[in-house]
Amino acid sequence: MKNIILTSLLAVMVAAPAFADDDPYTNDETYTGYCEIAHIGGNGSSAVTASANFSPKSYQCAAGTYLPDGDTWTAAEISADDGRRQCPANSYCGGGTYTYSEANDQGITACPTGYTLSDAGSSLQTQCYRNCAASDVDHLKSGGTMSGHYYYGDNNQCEPANENQCATGYHYVAGALDVLPVVEAALSNNAITVEYMEGQGIIQASDSANSRSVQMVFTPQCSTQSGPAITAGNSATIRSTLPDSTGQYCWCQFRGRLMDANGTQNIDTRPWVSFGDRGDASTCASSCLSTCLGIFASGENTALSRERFFRSVSPLASCQANTITINWGGYGTNNNESQQTQCTYGGDVTTPTTAPSKRGHTFDGWTFTLN
Repeated sequence: MKNIILTSLLAVMVAAPAFADDDPYTNDETYTGYCEIAHIGGNGSSAVTASANFSPKSYQCAAGTYLPDGDTWTAAEISADDGRRQCPANSYCGGGTYTYSEANDQGITACPTGYTLSDAGSSLQTQCYRNCAASDVDHLKSGGTMSGHYYYGDNNQCEPANENQCATGYHYVAGALDVLPVVEAALSNNAITVEYMEGQGIIQASDSANSRSVQMVFTPQCSTQSGPAITAGNSATIRSTLPDSTGQYCWCQFRGRLMDANGTQNIDTRPWVSFGDRGDASTCASSCLSTCLGIFASGENTALSRERFFRSVSPLASCQANTITINWGGYGTNNNESQQTQCTYGGDVTTPTTAPSKRGHTFDGWTFTLN
């Protein structure tokens, strides 16, 4: 019985492969003296198999990009060993570091219910939107058309499409300030200056060909409130307030005045606009203002960034009530004089304090006719 056990044990020992190193060997390397059982295993005479070992790579995705499922990579992406793509429409991609997967897309989130639309390259949920409804624009005429979107977070950016879309009794007021054309003209003619004063940047831009100029005061603020940089491929993110004034994310707002042939128009303080992550609070504190003012550099990308910036901070177009002039007749000699007041369409009408008088008649009240 003991002999049987011993024989079986010897058989197992002969059949079992010899010990081999567990540590993987690197490519293009010579391991002197390693062609022996102690290192590569086997029995010293038959072929052995070397198995290739792999570990998945990590990819850093910038805001507005994601890492797709590896099984969907194109031939070009496989060749470049880089499948990172721009975030597609109707989703948002916050960015981050992701490990390669052949099963799942990473870093991409579908826009939420009710705000299912977004532009390609979006990086925040607040960039998801729905189409405008008639109820989103006050005093729109029946069947009137709109422009803009209604964004997630109760951010209504809907406006009448043009001056023909207001209901009866209301008139169109353009929303865009005429600032960007002045800036672009000033840049093309080297008629723009930047001055720094008490942590603010003062921009002076002149468009002499059209007798107009603009003065803008840019104020920076660093915050823990995150937001992507405004770029040619990334729409502006705005906030009316920021939670704090210390952090790695750079934001800017501006105020100023526009001067042209019609006089001076004050530009009230506009919302905060995100200029991106500066890495840490110290870097943000020292560079935020210069980052904001960088949109006034020359170049196609900065021109598109300026357009996005000024579009985001300009007031929306709207339909405003008309002012109606009322001539109250029946006063003076021969009752041919009038008193004049005004009312706002949809508002109150206040009749004159003193009623007119007419010999042989009793004043019964007012009726209206269109002039």
